[in-house]
Amino acid sequence: VRIFEIGRVFPGGDVEEVHVGGMLAGRRRRWDEAREFDFYDLKGILEAYLWEVSHGAEPRFRPTFHPSFEEGEASEVLLDGRPVGACGKVSEALLRRWDLKLEVYGFEVGLASLLPLWERRPQFRQLPRYPKVVRDLSFIVREEVPWEDVLRIVSEADPLVESVNLFDLYRGTPVPEGYKSLAFSVSLRAPDRTLSEEEANEIFSKIVRALSERVGAKLRDGRA
Repeated sequence: VRIFEIGRVFPGGDVEEVHVGGMLAGRRRRWDEAREFDFYDLKGILEAYLWEVSHGAEPRFRPTFHPSFEEGEASEVLLDGRPVGACGKVSEALLRRWDLKLEVYGFEVGLASLLPLWERRPQFRQLPRYPKVVRDLSFIVREEVPWEDVLRIVSEADPLVESVNLFDLYRGTPVPEGYKSLAFSVSLRAPDRTLSEEEANEIFSKIVRALSERVGAKLRDGRA
């Protein structure tokens, strides 16, 4: 099930706002897989929507508390550093109220907060002249470490880190109890040359060192 709605809400007093909300539940079926929807499916849809309506602003997510979502599974959504909404796993209390017996993930975004970004003129950016280097890195971190913090550390590890995308979160054997595994796709690119294998390896090593020093992360293969 994938649904969305645009409508008026009343966050307090006589204040009226227009919000867009969406929800995912049930099984995702594609030609190559069939599995339950999860937070990262919702995050991907929300990122694509916000990128489009904001003419390329990159959304950020940070942990928050929200009464509609499970504690520890809610994120505030930011564009250009400004809060525009929230998303997460719908709380068990709400599911019981509506007699729903499956996991539901949802988001809500205020349209008024998007208007300044929608109205600004898109900026032309020249296409890259040199290829990027892409590598998937999987880290084990303590359960209490937010994935957003890990993503930020990776992004800031070197100026040639072009993009970082979280594509998997795993708990269970062989990951120790109290820990989780986070897998990221990391892209590197230099504006003036093709990166050599040695240069790329040094940057990826710098990422591993930064995560080890700041949040105690380890690569899934056991190296610190």
